[in-house]
Amino acid sequence: DGELICNFQTMDKSNLGYIKQVNTGYPDFEFAIFVTSEMLSLMSFLNNDIAIEFEKNSSGEITTLIITDGENSIRYTTASIEIIEEVPRVANEPEYDVKIVLDHNFVNNYIGAISALPSSEYFTIISNGKKTELVMNYNKTKGNQIKFRVDTVDDEHFETDSEMIVKVPFIKEVLTANKIFQSGEFLISKEGLLKIKITHEDFTANYFVMLQNNKN
Repeated sequence: DGELICNFQTMDKSNLGYIKQVNTGYPDFEFAIFVTSEMLSLMSFLNNDIAIEFEKNSSGEITTLIITDGENSIRYTTASIEIIEEVPRVANEPEYDVKIVLDHNFVNNYIGAISALPSSEYFTIISNGKKTELVMNYNKTKGNQIKFRVDTVDDEHFETDSEMIVKVPFIKEVLTANKIFQSGEFLISKEGLLKIKITHEDFTANYFVMLQNNKN
């Protein structure tokens, strides 16, 4: 029916994602990717407008993607669907205590902070009930860090006795992969879950990140 659906999880299973695009015009097909970073590295050679063709084995399983931008092309060997663990659905989502507005100002601040502190592995979300801030490379006692305030939906903030820590690499990849979007939100639960919602025209994406409590 023209829907393109991609479900994934990271190797440590702390991050999940569900992506859907409608009205793609593609026929029905299914294939698996084991290490997405390899495919993304190859695709960085191409321009944005691409077309995809498939090579199949005798059983009809897609074994190779041939992706072209009209001038250049790449070949990518897919994984066997049988070896890929099915991505679980997030069951019993908690109520989210705060909604951070994901807009282009947030993206610019975040990417700027990453560029200024490229060795930072985590960022921390802090709220005192009146304002919510994102701190890159957070440490209570020492070290370089960058802090910027974020907007929340309906100006609602949560109070928490412990900060929420999020791994930087995954969030950077999410924002880099979704540079063009109409709207987005960070939904944060004090139970330890961050949900990132992104929409653009006929495209929707939902990412889930397991948060850590700061013990320092």
